Amino acid sequence: MLLVIAGIYLVSQTSSGDTTGVPTENPALVRLGVSLATLAGLLWAIETIIVKRGLEELHPITINAIELPIAASALLLMAGLRGGGLQVGRWNWKAGFTVALAAGTGMVLGSLLFLYAINQAGAARTAVLASTSPLFGLPLAVILLRERLSRKSLGGAALCLSGIFVLVRG
Repeated sequence: MLLVIAGIYLVSQTSSGDTTGVPTENPALVRLGVSLATLAGLLWAIETIIVKRGLEELHPITINAIELPIAASALLLMAGLRGGGLQVGRWNWKAGFTVALAAGTGMVLGSLLFLYAINQAGAARTAVLASTSPLFGLPLAVILLRERLSRKSLGGAALCLSGIFVLVRG
């Protein structure tokens, strides 16, 4: 598990002059971003444990069908409270298709597979393996978005792969 965590840390780092994936070099904003990402990780871990209990009673598709509308309702409320609403005036077909593709890929299929994985492999193993998304995002970002790779990213990917192998074989 430590190999996976170390790998994720390295993959998420940038080398000097490489700001790929980093929207700002302002140290206060970077600390805020890291804090928010850490909080998100904690909340996902809590959700993983809670949903494991739900899987004792309900099918993964049922849980996903309940979770997604609740999440959508909460986000609509937050958008309204934020004051900007859903920014419907900025929507176009390209943006709509991109969001729909992302939702279908990550929110629907990804969430559903995550629930099945918790059922089959357990919450702890699934949580660690699911946190390897930077390992998969790395080559996709290079191929599809033409982002540059750093040596740290490649080293981190190698550590992630090693950690996954140890976790799955152990």
